Amino acid sequence: MTNHAFYMNLALQNAQAMKGQTDPNPLVGAVIVMIIVSLV
Repeated sequence: MTNHAFYMNLALQNAQAMKGQTDPNPLVGAVIVMIIVSLV
C-alpha cells in the first residue's frame, strides 16, 4: 500500500467512525500529514 493510499484509507476510517452522528451533514474524514525534509 502506498503512503497516499494509507492516509486516504485512514481518512475514510475516520469518517466511517462518525456514521450516524453527523446528520444532516455528510461524513467527513481528515488526516493532516506533516513531512519534514532535512536539507543537510
